[in-house]
Amino acid sequence: MEKLEVCNADNAQEIGAIYAQSLKNRISLSDHQAQEYFIDSVQGSFREPLETEEEIRSLFENNELIPACLLYRDLDDLEAPIKGGEFLARRFVAGKGISTPGDWIQSMDKHGYRPKLNELDLDTAINVSSKLPNGFEVSSNLSDELLRDPGFADFVENKMKQYGVNHIDNACLEISEETKQFTVTMLLRLEFLIEKGFSLALDDAGTNNTEAVYKTLQEYEIPIKNVKIDGQVTPKILSEPEVIKKWVEAGENNPDTEDIVFEGGFPILLSPRILDALRELKSKMNGTLNWYVQGPIYTDDSYPYPPK
Repeated sequence: MEKLEVCNADNAQEIGAIYAQSLKNRISLSDHQAQEYFIDSVQGSFREPLETEEEIRSLFENNELIPACLLYRDLDDLEAPIKGGEFLARRFVAGKGISTPGDWIQSMDKHGYRPKLNELDLDTAINVSSKLPNGFEVSSNLSDELLRDPGFADFVENKMKQYGVNHIDNACLEISEETKQFTVTMLLRLEFLIEKGFSLALDDAGTNNTEAVYKTLQEYEIPIKNVKIDGQVTPKILSEPEVIKKWVEAGENNPDTEDIVFEGGFPILLSPRILDALRELKSKMNGTLNWYVQGPIYTDDSYPYPPK
């Protein structure tokens, strides 16, 4: 595997330190360790597949899940101050390091623990966002199950009280394609989140049902601030640029959408070739959206596309 480009943005260490402090009540990490996980937390350091319900339950009971952060940065200037980052759970085991979700996420779904994981992500977003400087945005997934949960509003308000937050200023919640249909109650909960200060994003754009979700939210006048292009879709800029162009145009035509974020992730990572193609398209379209890239970036183009 080729070396990944290191994030040297001016505010990486500052935000990393805040992130480290937010973990103090959860696990024992040095500030240096926590900042390392914040800045580069995609690759795991060990493999240990978990299968049983007891093993999955122990992740929560032993406080082994920590919020790693996939940073997103300005497409035109990777060294500019970081715009934000998405919290994604990683397993941390003292003496071993980080294990990525590929080892346990399917078993977590099988045994019904995904809502509990989503609550943990949301808890982190509320906690960390309350400590961040203005201009840095943290995001986390807002699952269909969590949005349908009758206790959802109480959960959010209780967490805001716990962290002494009256209004959310730096947190974005991502709605995914798994939400096939919005009930009146779900729409009211989205409005409740907006009133509390959260912004909303469309996650996994370009996959499955996302086009319909985006249109539905627009019809109901639910503002979507960010459109996040799925990591499996971003590389299509090299083979099917019209797919990317279509989503950029959709964002440009939505007055509430400000940012478009191009995700990268295993097995397809961002590379200079992909970034150059995105920059070329951006210059041709000459729109008003802010363009960001999220995730690990290769230092060269030797990584094959498509992956073998």
